[in-house]
Amino acid sequence: MSAPVRPLVTPVMGDPVEEWCPKCRAYTLVCSTLHLLTLAGVTRGQSYALCLICDDPDDPEVNRG
Repeated sequence: MSAPVRPLVTPVMGDPVEEWCPKCRAYTLVCSTLHLLTLAGVTRGQSYALCLICDDPDDPEVNRG
């Protein structure tokens, strides 16, 4: 039998935090940071944000052009 294969990098999203969206002026911006778990330790990666109102592709009010 061979040894199990382990990934070299494991991506883990941090806890989401609600923040103020300057575009729609509401606390609807959800932010989270990507952490990379490697053999050398933990690395803080890119931060991601998504507005629950402004970034909704199915909302006809947002996509009216």
